[in-house]
Amino acid sequence: MTYGQAILFVALCIIAKVVQLLWSVKRFKAFRLRYGLDLTPHERAELNASLQNFYLMSRRDGYINWLTRGQIDNLSIACFRYCSIVTRTHNLERGRGFFFNVVLLELDAVQLPTFLLEPENFFQREGAYLAFHKDYDFKAHPDFLRTWQLSGDDEEAIRAFLTPELLDFLSEFSGFCLEASGDRLLVYSKEPQWRSKEPQWRSTKHEELIQSGLAIANAFQSMNER
Repeated sequence: MTYGQAILFVALCIIAKVVQLLWSVKRFKAFRLRYGLDLTPHERAELNASLQNFYLMSRRDGYINWLTRGQIDNLSIACFRYCSIVTRTHNLERGRGFFFNVVLLELDAVQLPTFLLEPENFFQREGAYLAFHKDYDFKAHPDFLRTWQLSGDDEEAIRAFLTPELLDFLSEFSGFCLEASGDRLLVYSKEPQWRSKEPQWRSTKHEELIQSGLAIANAFQSMNER
């Protein structure tokens, strides 16, 4: 490769990266406008700190990006990308890690027990283990057991909250993790691989999480009102 060809190759790579970034920003803006969400980057650190009690967010060096907030179906909602850093690079503020697409919902007039619903071996594949690692079986609901692994630290409260109706309802969902604690519900899915650079924005993933999260949040609130 000649010097001129090398310069051309580098220029084309830079142009391709810029086009990808602009396209990602355009999709992100369209997503925000579709759901009426506000861009709130200045709230990232505060939100990250307030979610440290959730297992996903428990890494102190993890960070939030692409944060938007608003109201959907009378529920407060935040959508963001979260990186759980595993190894550091030469850049001390970033590193290689797993990227998660996350939707946070805040419920009204309902207090949820602390629990995690995950597809089988979701976190174990990353070599991590649950801090509250008690697993609870609901043998009368085989569809639920085939779909979810349930963990939590207060078996009595979890079993009291997850009624047979809710277990059957949750059996209809799959492909993401769900954490509950107090009045907050965290719904998230993982990018397919770990990397040092953040993936491009894909609104379809957050849209799927929003729809699933809203359905589950409304079901939780409806059951609580009975």
